[in-house]
Amino acid sequence: MLQALIPPDLLKNLDEVRDLRNRFAHYPLTFEPRGSVPNQELHAQLVCRDKTLVLDQAFSDATSALFHLVTKELEEMLPRLRSESRRI
Repeated sequence: MLQALIPPDLLKNLDEVRDLRNRFAHYPLTFEPRGSVPNQELHAQLVCRDKTLVLDQAFSDATSALFHLVTKELEEMLPRLRSESRRI
């Protein structure tokens, strides 16, 4: 019964959010210098055991989209859960 109330991709999307949270909690954030002084820029990366995440605009856009999608899915599910819980 509960499965019918959950949006199809919610569990997969929540798992992606959990994975990102764990990566930021357990792996170091580093800054890679690029270019030569005095015009050197630092580029942020999250160095994980299995891969390195480049923390650039594309990462920010993708992460933001994921968070908005999960928020939307949870907001859509909440009224259905409330309605169903009143029936029980």
